[in-house]
Amino acid sequence: MTESAARRKFLRYIASAAVGATVAGGQNSGLRDQITTLQSEVSSLSQLTNSGVLGYVFGSGGSYATFDLTSQKPVSASGIPQLDGKNLGFANSRFDSSNRVWAGEHKTGKVYVIDPIRASLAGTIQLPGRWAVIILDLDPAGKYAYALNLLVAPNASDADLSTLKAKVEDIAPSVVYKIDTSTQQVVGSLEVERFACDIAISPDGKYLHIPNQLDKLVTVVDLNTFQIADSISGEASNEQLGGSMITLSPGGKWLFLEQSPSHNWSAVDIQGPNAEIIIDPASRKIVKIIPFDESPGINEFSPDGKYTTVTLRTKVAIIDTNTLEIAATIPVNGPGTLTYSPDSKFVFVPSGKDSKVVVIDLTTFKQVNSIDLSFPPSVIIPFDPKGRLGYKLLPVS
Repeated sequence: MTESAARRKFLRYIASAAVGATVAGGQNSGLRDQITTLQSEVSSLSQLTNSGVLGYVFGSGGSYATFDLTSQKPVSASGIPQLDGKNLGFANSRFDSSNRVWAGEHKTGKVYVIDPIRASLAGTIQLPGRWAVIILDLDPAGKYAYALNLLVAPNASDADLSTLKAKVEDIAPSVVYKIDTSTQQVVGSLEVERFACDIAISPDGKYLHIPNQLDKLVTVVDLNTFQIADSISGEASNEQLGGSMITLSPGGKWLFLEQSPSHNWSAVDIQGPNAEIIIDPASRKIVKIIPFDESPGINEFSPDGKYTTVTLRTKVAIIDTNTLEIAATIPVNGPGTLTYSPDSKFVFVPSGKDSKVVVIDLTTFKQVNSIDLSFPPSVIIPFDPKGRLGYKLLPVS
């Protein structure tokens, strides 16, 4: 794995750890009673994480926990006082080159810049227009943030959006905003295809990939010029609707695109098949389509790139990236955003409907453990202070 690819991989996972506390009200009292609080024994994030690789687990209502990926035991909880109790919601977040977290808030179009070491707010950026969901990504150098507005039908009424009555003709071109992370200023905006769903930057930092539900399968943006450079697979059709989420493998060999009916999240009721679309980003051609019997959510690649795990409704599908075949499916009740051990031997999957984290052995494809939590988890983010996942967060004193 190249350094840039490894860093991109790590940046994709780590950043939400610092902002999970801000969602809907801070610490969960029941959780505090059930975990061993280490904050009284340590004075900084670097001290807290010297012992091993941590997994940050987030759930509804602002509940979250930290557990050791080796011992698989909860160890601590934390919070950011300035944002506590504001009922904020974040889709994802990323680290910049100064180790600050950038997180987009769902409804307001505000980007919050957070110092995770000091657990404090470092800035707020208001983006223009109406918003439903904001998706962020940063280039591998952490110099620029890119924010995508997921309000696919901005001319529709709030009532139509809330009742899935927005029409295809209401859908307008999506907009991506470019933000300088050093000045926290918007330095550019770009209209892309209609119904853009997600963004993913290539490990070399040259291209931004945007899946679309209509018109194109994937739009490719040249980040040097910040202009549309190409599209993948031409126009989509009823048999090949665009995807919802997109992920690049370590090293950028594969682009995995989850194809899922849009009405699950967009307020526009467009039906379509459930599948994983595998694309060669070099040739920009579809290599394979793997059908699913359930709607896929997201996929995450193991650090060594050998496997990717796709979340479905009631299970996860583990795909071998060499054969591009499903190696195993394992039942998980409401799986969320998952992560792996640094040695790629285990995958940790939040089970939102069971209030636990399911641990799967990637050599046997069997569940080998479960970690009980006091809340329904939805996201797990790894933090590796010793750089074993390809990137080390350098604490600010």
